[in-house]
This record gives sequence, structure tokens and C-alpha cells, in this order.
Amino acid sequence: GIDVDCQWADWSDWSVCQFTCGGGISVRDRAVKRMAQGSGKSCDNNDREERDCTKASCPVDCEWEDWADWTECSKSCGDAERFAERGSRAAEFGGRLCSGSSQKTEACHLDDCPVDCKWSDWSDWGGCSKTCNGGKESRSRESTPGNSQGKPCTGDCVVGDWLAWEPCSVSCGSGTAERKRSIKQQPAYGGEECPASVESKPCSPEEICAVDCVWSEWSEWQACSASCGHATSRHTRTVVVEANEAGKPCTGKDEEEITCSFLECPVDCALAEWSDWSDCSVSCGPGIMERTRAVDAAAQHGGKECSAQDLLYEKKYCSLPTCPVDCEWVDWLDWSSCSTSCGDGHSSRTRMVKTEKMYGGKDCVGETAQDRDCDNAACPVDCVYGDWTAWKQCSTTCGTGTQHRSREVQSPAENGGLPCQGSTDDTQDCTERPCPVDCQWKDWQDWEPCTSSCGTGVHKRARQKTDAQNGGLECEGDDSQSIDCPTLPDCPVDCLWEDWTAWSACTASCGLGVVTRSRKRAHYESHGGHVCFGTEDDEAPCDLPPCPMDCFLEDWAPWSD
Repeated sequence: GIDVDCQWADWSDWSVCQFTCGGGISVRDRAVKRMAQGSGKSCDNNDREERDCTKASCPVDCEWEDWADWTECSKSCGDAERFAERGSRAAEFGGRLCSGSSQKTEACHLDDCPVDCKWSDWSDWGGCSKTCNGGKESRSRESTPGNSQGKPCTGDCVVGDWLAWEPCSVSCGSGTAERKRSIKQQPAYGGEECPASVESKPCSPEEICAVDCVWSEWSEWQACSASCGHATSRHTRTVVVEANEAGKPCTGKDEEEITCSFLECPVDCALAEWSDWSDCSVSCGPGIMERTRAVDAAAQHGGKECSAQDLLYEKKYCSLPTCPVDCEWVDWLDWSSCSTSCGDGHSSRTRMVKTEKMYGGKDCVGETAQDRDCDNAACPVDCVYGDWTAWKQCSTTCGTGTQHRSREVQSPAENGGLPCQGSTDDTQDCTERPCPVDCQWKDWQDWEPCTSSCGTGVHKRARQKTDAQNGGLECEGDDSQSIDCPTLPDCPVDCLWEDWTAWSACTASCGLGVVTRSRKRAHYESHGGHVCFGTEDDEAPCDLPPCPMDCFLEDWAPWSD
């Protein structure tokens, strides 16, 4: 065949722009004029083109922003108002302007402003209420009340004039004098507080006051000068105020002393000197020497007693030439256990030298060991069996039986000996040649279901056996049986195809062609069998080379501009 490349047709005109303002795109496309053939080049996927078609900018309308928060109220009480503002994005490219205002106002709902109470001016003072002995004058003023938020009217304290100074509090020396004034009006509603209504000042009459001498209090008694025997204690006082020329002088002593102990002083216990040492208590070897002393003066009046450590008796060792020492035995040990527990035996005991003779002392007399017979009871003799006899003949001639043997007491137990343990007879199993076992049939099993559900079939059953052993008789008869099943329905027969015929020759020699084949039914379905699936005829495409194609020219396109 001829190789032909794919060929595109001309591009279409550009489409109308996607939008009427702002950015948009315009497209054009083209189709395949001729498909590639043979080994010719195929067309790529470039069948569509796009381009920007920018128009004039689209109009943008003005747009309000959100309202800002309300401002604070213009006043804190009474009639007031507050404001809120908002911004906007300006219109562009002929867009619509924003409608409405950029500011709004609303009234604040506040409490009334406070109105304070106000006083009028004071009136003139009126006439005195009495013509003598402390009368009073008065004056007045009026108040203009405010509201509940305002301050109430206040009243300052009003005081009268000072009276004359009173006499000095003392007739001599230094004292004080006072004068007073009255309070005509107490403060009200936070008015100014009253000043002091009493005033004092120091005063000194010309007469000199007498000042007498004054003692201080006596001091505490001092500790006793001693705890026993003759002892004293004293206390003192001093002048704290000296008398002046008009006062009385102090009388009496500034120190006193008393006896403060009537106890005898304690006398401690005293010991006399030691006596001379006595002679040694033995004439040879180590001994003891002694000496003593007495209490010279006993303790009195709580004095220190002689303690137990203050010995009245003392001893020390003395050593003379060594004394002779005689040999000395330790006591005999206990007799040992008998050498046997029964029959003839013996027992022994020993002793040792406690002190060897020294310095010319006497030897030990006697032996270091002793032996004696012990009288035991006769020894026990245990029972003894004789030997077993030979095993007797088996109790059976075949299979498993028993056989016996026996024994006798050879010597009985004596003197408490152990009796014979175990039996005088013994039995054991014995096995001769195996006994013959005949074959034996087991029961027949149940009949099995029919071997077929249609057409012809049989029921079967079987039985098992125990085989003969050791020359026993064999079983007679069969180990299985079968019988015909009762009348069954005919079995379904499925439809069956014969084999396909060979493929026919292709219907063409190049390009597109087909081959065919056919088949027939070997037999049709019956008795409810399955029908044949498929067709009697079959075809398949032929694998042929492409047919040759001549060159073909389309009509001329119009002349270009």
C-alpha cells in the first residue's frame, strides 16, 4: 500500500469574545481533512487554539463598608447623642455611585444630670431670748432642694465666743487653766466639723509649794551570807525626792539587817587510819593478809555519809613456799551401754586423773578402767520360710490359665522375733498354645439409598466379620448384597451438538473478509433435559493484508485572497 500522511483542513474563523468587558478568550478549531494511511504521519492533537480578547474594563459600582462602632456619648448625663461612620470603595469605569450617608446619629438614653441642694443667705441675728442669765440669739436660711442624683445641703458647725479663763488648777507650783465656748449649731450633710470647745494653758501661782523628802521602796532581801551557822541578810532604800525649804526631811535608816539562818552546819563522816597487816593465813603456798579501820566521826546535820566505796576491811595475797600436791582422781563416768541388746554382753566405765602429784605429793591409787558382765534377755529369733516348690501344671491346654506353687515354715519366730511375712501359696498366669477362634459375621448394615434417582439403580448393604484365628473355622456367605430399586422416572437427556465443521475459505483476498463453519445437533433434549446453547453457524474475520488504494484528489478549495 501507499503511505499517506494525515492532513488538516483550514482553521475556522475566531469565535466571538467570551465577555463584553474585562478579560476574555476567543477560540478557533480545525478538522482532519485526510486520515493517515500505511506508515504515514498521524495528525497531532492540535485541533484547537485560544487567544485573549481584552475589551474595555468593566464598570465597578461604589460599595459601602461596614459601619464602625458607635462613639462615646457626647455627655455623661442628660440629653446627649452619639455617632457612627462608614467608608466606601469609589465607583470606577462608569459604575454607579453609593446612595445613602456615610454618618448616622442616635440619641443616648442617660440619667438626669445631678442638681445640688442650695442654701439662701443667712438672715440677720434676732434679739436675745433673755434679758439676763444666758439667753440665746438665732438666725435662719432656706434651702432649694436638688434631685436624687445631686448633693444634699450641708450645714457647717457654728460655735459661740470664748468665755473668760477659769482659775488655775493649783494654788502653788505649776498647774493649768481652762476656758470654754458653746456649740450653737452641729454640722449637717457633710458640713464643716466643729473645732475644739475647750482650751487650756499652763499657770504658776507665786506661792512656793512644800516638797517633802520621799524614800524609795525597800529593795528585796539579799541572799543569806551563809547556808548554816551564823548568817545575815540585809535590804536598802534611797531618797528619790529631796525636801525643799518648805518640806519635811526623810527620817529613818537607809539599810536594815536581820539574822537569816538557825541551822547547824553539816559534819561529814570521817574514817580512822588503817591497822597493820595481819600474818599470812597459810603456812605454805598462796594465802591472804588482812587489815581494818573504823569510822572516826559519823555524819551529822546532813553531812556526807561514808559511802560503800570507803572500805573498812582490806585484804591482799601473800605467797609462801609451795605446798605438796597429792594425785587426785576425777569421779567415775557412768557405766556404758551393754555391748549387745540381748544375750551375753559386757559394760565398762573409766576415770581420769584430776590433779597430778606435785612437790612431793602422794600417787593416785587404783585403776583407770573397770569392766562387768551385763545380764540380757534371750535374743529374738525371726520366722524363716523354706524354698518354694516347683510350679504345678497349667490349668488349661490352650489360651491363658493359672499354675500354683507352695512353701513351708522352716523355723518359727521365738523370743519376740518377727513372724513370717507373706503367704505359703503363690499363683501366676500361664499361657499354652493359642486357642482356635472361628470367623464370626457382624449384623448387616442398613440398605443404602438407590444409586440413581432416574432410570435404573440398585440398593446396597454390607456386613463386617471377625477373621478366624489359630485354625478356627472360616465364615460362609457374602459380605455385601444388592437389590434393584423400584420403578424410577426416565432420566433427562440434554441436547448435544456434533463437532464443528472445518473453517471455509476466506471471502476476500485482501482487506476485510470472513471465514465460516457450521454444526448439527447429535440429538435433541428429552425428559426435561437442557436445550442446546449457541448457533448452528459461526464466522470470524480473516487476517489479510490491506488492499492497494489509488491516489484520490478532492475538489479544489476556493482561491485565497
